[in-house]
Amino acid sequence: MTDSAVAARRVAALTLIPASVAVFGTGLAWATTHDPAVASSPDSQAATPSSDPQLAAAEAKLDDARARLAELQAEVNRRNAERVAIQEAQAAGTAPASPASSPAAAASPAAQANAKVQTGTTKTAAKTTVTQPIVAAAPAAAPPVQTTTKASTKK
Repeated sequence: MTDSAVAARRVAALTLIPASVAVFGTGLAWATTHDPAVASSPDSQAATPSSDPQLAAAEAKLDDARARLAELQAEVNRRNAERVAIQEAQAAGTAPASPASSPAAAASPAAQANAKVQTGTTKTAAKTTVTQPIVAAAPAAAPPVQTTTKASTKK
């Protein structure tokens, strides 16, 4: 290889490296300051109301799904509170009543906490509130690792 070819490559690299960094930095600076939500004006969308029946049906389904999700979350919270109450009852050494056997056990967790306080138990109602759901999704299993390279197949 000749010295002129090496010199030409070095000059090209020394020119392209700062230029590419400058282009990347400019794009990054623009991306951090650009908010795509602001780009579409809410006034222009409000001026042209949508009368698409499919969109209205989709919005109705979305509202129904949100309502159902709220119901399910309330059910999970109720069951978690019941579980905490049962665990506290077991820790206190009393046998918890099944929900079908007594109407007091079917009452809300706050009512159960008030009943505990009224019966002379030293536990407070604040301990029965659940801050994090106990029910959690199980993590997915990791896929098996199979690596074959040319070096591993040579003999």
